[in-house]
Amino acid sequence: ARERSRLHLGDQPLLNLRQVLENEVGLRIFLSSLPSWLAGMYAYVADLGYCVQVNRKHPPDRQRFTMAHEYGHFLTSRHKPGLDYASEQGRKPPHERFADAYAAGFLMPETSIRRNFMEIASSTGDFQVADLCRLSNRYAVSVPAMALRLEQLGLIEKGTSDLLREKQFRPSLARAQLRLPPAAAEPQELYPERYKYLAVQAFRQEKISEGQLARFLRTDRVRAREILASCVTRAEIGSTGEREIVELPFEWSLPSKALRPDSTSAKGVPGLAVAPA
Repeated sequence: ARERSRLHLGDQPLLNLRQVLENEVGLRIFLSSLPSWLAGMYAYVADLGYCVQVNRKHPPDRQRFTMAHEYGHFLTSRHKPGLDYASEQGRKPPHERFADAYAAGFLMPETSIRRNFMEIASSTGDFQVADLCRLSNRYAVSVPAMALRLEQLGLIEKGTSDLLREKQFRPSLARAQLRLPPAAAEPQELYPERYKYLAVQAFRQEKISEGQLARFLRTDRVRAREILASCVTRAEIGSTGEREIVELPFEWSLPSKALRPDSTSAKGVPGLAVAPA
């Protein structure tokens, strides 16, 4: 609740989770094809920050839960790298149980979940499996995750999620039968914007080759050139009415002289490295 308040998110469904975590929190989120038993990985990397790798093979709602789970690790033990498994045998260690609980609370805030549940129950006199599916779809989480959250809040009977699993309940089929619209999809870029611009900047400063740029961008050289061009140029209509390609001055140094490394005022400004104008 404190994190949602700090980020001015209120208690409504958070459908742009990756954007919030990257732009407002500072996580660097990568999507990769990992073994199905692995949900994600996390580590702190100097000069890049806290990096999260999410299994792109998993369904979107599972990817979102993994992102929120890693957010929990970021808040409590960001300098300790680790792996997160899709399912674990036996009892999870305390830090993993906390990250799961944090993800559930962040994606499904108690205040709005209770309010929505009571609105449904009071208007229909009941809360059925169909209502569970609709509520999970609204918050872009899986049906089992929503069932567990409602159990934790004492709104449905304990063991409901286990019962649904035993009955081989298929949420995807239920969503189709209920004609629920697909939840808003998170961006599927393989890497965060900052990572892309760091790679492009390194190439422009001749620190890496074109082949290395393509490898860092996880693509071939042709596509790497296209990405490079999109980062540093823009097409505009010139004064003559002709279409012109304008090179953007993204690398111009803007901080005042007081903050430059050769200034005595720069002392005490950790991490500030501004290229001389």
